[in-house]
Amino acid sequence: SLVEVRGNRGDGVHVNTTGALLMDNTDISDHPRGTGLTVTNASPTSEIDGNLIAGAAVVARLAPHVVDPVTHGNELRDTDRGIVVFSGTLSSQAVWPSLGIEYVVAGSADITIGNGAHLTLEAGTVVKMPPVRDWNNDSDWVVNGRLDLVGTPEDPIVFTSLWDDDFGGDTNGDGVDTAPAAGDWGRIAFSGGATGTVQHVSILYGGGGNDGNCCAGERAGGAALSINAAVSPAIDDVTVLKSRSTGIAFNVNGGEAWSTSNLTIRNNMGVGLTIGGGNATVTVSTSEIGNNDSDGVTVSTTGDVVFNENRVSGNGRHGLSVSTTGGLSAAQNVFSDHFEGIGLVVTGADYGASVIAGNTIVGNQRPIRTFPNLVETTVRNNDVRDVNRGVQVDGGTLNIETTWPATTPYVLTGSLNIAAEGHLTLEGGVLLKLATARDWRDDLDIDVHGGLTTQGDDGVVRITAVNHDLGGDTNGDGVASLPAPGDWGRISARAGSTLELAGTEISYGGGGNDGNCCAGTRPTDAILSIGGGEASVRNTFIHHSAADGIRITGGAGRLAANELTDNVARGLRVSAAVCAAWEIAVQLLLRNGEANFG
Repeated sequence: SLVEVRGNRGDGVHVNTTGALLMDNTDISDHPRGTGLTVTNASPTSEIDGNLIAGAAVVARLAPHVVDPVTHGNELRDTDRGIVVFSGTLSSQAVWPSLGIEYVVAGSADITIGNGAHLTLEAGTVVKMPPVRDWNNDSDWVVNGRLDLVGTPEDPIVFTSLWDDDFGGDTNGDGVDTAPAAGDWGRIAFSGGATGTVQHVSILYGGGGNDGNCCAGERAGGAALSINAAVSPAIDDVTVLKSRSTGIAFNVNGGEAWSTSNLTIRNNMGVGLTIGGGNATVTVSTSEIGNNDSDGVTVSTTGDVVFNENRVSGNGRHGLSVSTTGGLSAAQNVFSDHFEGIGLVVTGADYGASVIAGNTIVGNQRPIRTFPNLVETTVRNNDVRDVNRGVQVDGGTLNIETTWPATTPYVLTGSLNIAAEGHLTLEGGVLLKLATARDWRDDLDIDVHGGLTTQGDDGVVRITAVNHDLGGDTNGDGVASLPAPGDWGRISARAGSTLELAGTEISYGGGGNDGNCCAGTRPTDAILSIGGGEASVRNTFIHHSAADGIRITGGAGRLAANELTDNVARGLRVSAAVCAAWEIAVQLLLRNGEANFG
């Protein structure tokens, strides 16, 4: 104590000890070419108080666990170059104050908050991370203990690149010679039993994935903010920009419900926000997620998902993509301007526990992709615009009673199985297109074990191939593709089914490919095949089947006032064994290949 260390050509004081550093009332001044105080190692019990450190090129270079004692109770001047913090592990409790001084992490290794350790950064703190080029290791913050980052709206905490002069000024002192870029550093990563708070924090230019492997080169890594823990830290009012990878990634698997809100995730080179884990409810609200190179938000979980009052816009692929075995509640969101993707994608959810309402879905290449049971919920109760490409319906089983509204076309991309307990009603004016299977690949069918009703008396219901530009260029390829008989399979009514078709046009089906490459391309029996159940088909126009128009081999019912034309085989074929069970009246049969009727 009471020592003066002044005017040396290099550093002032340099300490490396496994013991404690006890230093007070020391004047360390005027080292314009060096560092005032360097502590590469010292015990967390060090006591450093009442000292003056001034006039150095860099005021201090410190091991993580001595930052707290140096920044409390000492006078630090001439801090334009910040306090340099060496990589290493913090094993104690510490607070890093703002003081208007940036913390600059040195080297290409990590700052680790060890198990049982607790670090708090005060509001207004700026942390600058070293940019790493080529293949050298990117620096991360690894949290195994507790990290509390609690800023305020007026004084947020900022993690950014050393080359970012917008926060804390030109800390590396090179003027405009360097500029920050996505991937300059790695990430803040909570793992295992880590806990903490991240509020009013901005994270910029992270997402680098270099690991020191020279053969791997320079590349993206994990998310700029990564939570892979049993319990999520409290994360709200966080901004993540310019990550080379994902913005924020949650993988919370401890089974406790958690939430996050007021996120701003923009201009990242991967997905904006990813959510994984399971067995708990996750809530995301009042956030803005946009202009990311991939999806805005992806969710894959086994818990309930609540997604309310968010704006997801302008991302490079889809807006929100959800797959969960729990329920999905999505309300008052905006999914917009995904010109190369889909606004809302739901490939899995408990439809009975899902409520999707009050959302605006606009300006996307395609508004919605979902599965059969969830179509009505996603379409009817939302403002769905720009529907030229239609709502994509994945193949699968429909086992509820539901009605698909006529406010949008539908594109079925897999075979639809209407189960015995299911009933699908297509409102008048519905346009349903089936994706085309080329070569020997399996043609798509609508297999009816339950009920299928078309309300064509209120407007013609059309069922056709996606290559058919009826109602618009739904597949978006201009005139590159044209419809042909056999582009899709058939509507097949099975034993116990109920089929009620009125005012319906069915065309360009009759394909019978089953995925057997050796069998090649071939037709099925008919575009409308009735093998059982009860059926009523009236005022229906069936044309350009690769096989028969209608084939009846079972069931009972009535055909009336139908038009069957331009089918490759017969217009209407009825098995002699079931003729007595059918009433057939006033059919128009023209230009069918084999025969009109048989």
